[in-house]
Amino acid sequence: MTFSEKTLDDLDIHLATLVVIPARGGSKGLPKKNIRLLHNRPLINWTISMAEALNLDCVALSSDDDQILGIAGQFRSCMSVRRPAELAKDDVVDQPVLIHALCEAEKQTQKRFERVVMLQPTAPGRSREQVVRALELHASLPHPEQSSVWSVMQVPLQFNALKQISATAKGYSVPRPSH
Repeated sequence: MTFSEKTLDDLDIHLATLVVIPARGGSKGLPKKNIRLLHNRPLINWTISMAEALNLDCVALSSDDDQILGIAGQFRSCMSVRRPAELAKDDVVDQPVLIHALCEAEKQTQKRFERVVMLQPTAPGRSREQVVRALELHASLPHPEQSSVWSVMQVPLQFNALKQISATAKGYSVPRPSH
C-alpha cells in the first residue's frame, strides 16, 4: 500500500482530535481575506473541506466575524466558535485562540479532545497527505500528549514577529522577539 492509499484508519494516530480553523475577520493587509474568492470559492472553504476530508472527530471554525462564522453552517461537520474580541486583535498569538476553541468545542460536543490540529485558512495548498504525515509524526513521538508538530518555512521579519518562531541550539522553537 502506498502512502497516498493509506486512510487514517490504517494509522496508529487515533486520539480524540479537534481541528481548529482560526479565521478572524480583521486583517490590516488584506481585509476580509478569509472570505475572498480563490478559484470561485471563499478562501476559508478550502481549509474546511480539507478538515472534513480528514474524517477526524470535530472541526471548529473560530472567528469573531459573523460572515465567516456563517460559512461553517454550509458544511456538514463544521461547528462555529465565536471568538471574543480580546482574542481577535493583531497581537494575539495562537495558543489562547486554540485553548478558547478547545474549551468551547468540548462544551458544545460534550467530548474531551486529546489533540488539537490547527489548519490556517491562508494555506489552502496543503495536501491531505501533508496533514496525515504530520499526524503520523505526532503519534510517533515518545510523549505525543506533551508534544507539538508544526510545519514552518522561512519568512522575512517584516511579517508578524509575534507569530514567528526560531530554533534554538537545543532544537526548541520559541517566539522571536519583536524588533
